[in-house]
Amino acid sequence: MIAAACGRDLEAPEDHHTLLRAMSISSHPSLTKIRTAILQRRLVRFTYGKKIFAAEPHLLGTLRSTKALTLQCWVLGSDPRWLHFRYAAIRDLEVLPHRFVRTRHGYNPHSHRVASIDTSLEPDG
Repeated sequence: MIAAACGRDLEAPEDHHTLLRAMSISSHPSLTKIRTAILQRRLVRFTYGKKIFAAEPHLLGTLRSTKALTLQCWVLGSDPRWLHFRYAAIRDLEVLPHRFVRTRHGYNPHSHRVASIDTSLEPDG
């Protein structure tokens, strides 16, 4: 059935595994999508590693220690906290219709950990 939908016959087990890998490739988010979510204070949901996160994105920037482009978020759920996610490892990012009103306690875009800022919120006073 899957092979017919792809327009070819699968003869060897290797073909079957290649097809399954191709079908499960996840999408990498655009920087524009992330920037918009930050500026509009929209909640996001994404896959990172083998976990799915729901979060309030606050900053997109480069960390001083790793030089990696990262997304700093307040992660929602049973263990809410600040986390940095490497942009290169974020997959299937979805901008949700829900908004957050205030920046979270402890948010500091001018932290010594941040080397450069691409997009960020200003802390609420």
